[in-house]
Amino acid sequence: MRTYSFPNNNSKLLYTLMCLYNKHMKSTLRIKKINGIEYWYEDIPYYDKEKKQIRHKSKYVGRNINGKPVRVRDALNSSDEIVQDETSFVSSKPINAYNYGEFLPLQKIVEELKIEEYLGDLFNEKDRNMILSMALNRVIRPTAMYNLKTWYENSVLSLQWPELPLKSQNISNLLAKVGNSDIPSMFMGKMFRNLGTKRTLMYDLTSLSSYSQLINLLEYGYNRDNCDLPQINLSMIVDKEKGIPVMYDIYPGSIVDVTTLKNTLKKIEAHGMENYTLVMG
Repeated sequence: MRTYSFPNNNSKLLYTLMCLYNKHMKSTLRIKKINGIEYWYEDIPYYDKEKKQIRHKSKYVGRNINGKPVRVRDALNSSDEIVQDETSFVSSKPINAYNYGEFLPLQKIVEELKIEEYLGDLFNEKDRNMILSMALNRVIRPTAMYNLKTWYENSVLSLQWPELPLKSQNISNLLAKVGNSDIPSMFMGKMFRNLGTKRTLMYDLTSLSSYSQLINLLEYGYNRDNCDLPQINLSMIVDKEKGIPVMYDIYPGSIVDVTTLKNTLKKIEAHGMENYTLVMG
């Protein structure tokens, strides 16, 4: 048998009373209002032996819906709808979920650089939005063209730009239209004019080798990677202050670097750039 020792009769009496109190103590339900929304909590009293006093702890029961506690997550996983009165929040089981947060910084960049505006001058609204969707996909989650439509339908873009025809054949047709036109040059001209003159530009040149038999620009030339393959030369201009590419160009792989640089300088001047500083990488 377990025994207890008490320093005096008062302590023994207090302990006995607390044991009886704990036995008969009952929890109560009460409503807390947090940020204008009501929640049910269970208030549970208990005796703290160390501090020798009655204390309370709260246990979350659920959201107040029509006067009853309901756990919203459990309700959403069931087939029942959650409906409140006209002054309360009305919720039901979600039908769709869309990716949203990852687009916010990129759409801010598109806005600040006026990319949507410039593309709008070169394309109709549907083609402009298709181009932007493809560009955003390459940054966020690159995928093959035949998967692009599925990615788009699960993103907030399907709400912002609904019913885009992003099937692989439509994409191929649009890219062919861009590749066979002066649209890239016109777009880069708009970017240059937005930057203004007297800028510091960074220039670099590289080559891309390929086994392809379908690229007309593939030719043998000086290969930086010592690959015995035909190549194309790719030059790029980056605005130093903004840290963004503003122009690119491609040349047959047999064209030497000096000639490529001369052609690039002519195109920069054709876009209206004056008194700029060019830093070569």
